[in-house]
Amino acid sequence: MKYTEFLQTIETEITSRLDDNFKLSIHPVEKNNGNVYDGLMIINPKFNIAPTIYLNPYYHWYLDGVSIDSILDAILSTYNQCKPTEDFDIGFCKDFSKAKDKIIIHLINYEKNKKMLQHVPHIKYLDFAIVFQLYVGPNLPEYGTITITDALFNSWGADMEEL
Repeated sequence: MKYTEFLQTIETEITSRLDDNFKLSIHPVEKNNGNVYDGLMIINPKFNIAPTIYLNPYYHWYLDGVSIDSILDAILSTYNQCKPTEDFDIGFCKDFSKAKDKIIIHLINYEKNKKMLQHVPHIKYLDFAIVFQLYVGPNLPEYGTITITDALFNSWGADMEEL
């Protein structure tokens, strides 16, 4: 089975195993160093967030002989471990005075991330770029980050020194 057919099979089979209210979305997600992964979002309409489960490793499982049923079980198990239990309040993201205490830095390869850096405030440092992220989540190891984009940064009216 080719990769595109694998993605269609996963989407069809996961949909058939879920309540009709759930929506599925498979979309490319650009990660660090220009890597792009196919992310599956299982969207429960009761909540305003959904985890992204990257499907690329599961295709390698399939190529190694793991059955589709086992892969579906693993994907649903991952979803059940990460599924939201309440809405996520994004209000703090819109207000710099509330967001500034949640800003963390992330060091990435400058050359391998040039495309992404066109839309992200950053500081060049040697062969790296320092980018800024909002830390979200109650405690480690369960957390997430939101990369601060130019659009978000500009909406704050802050400057690079404040960031």
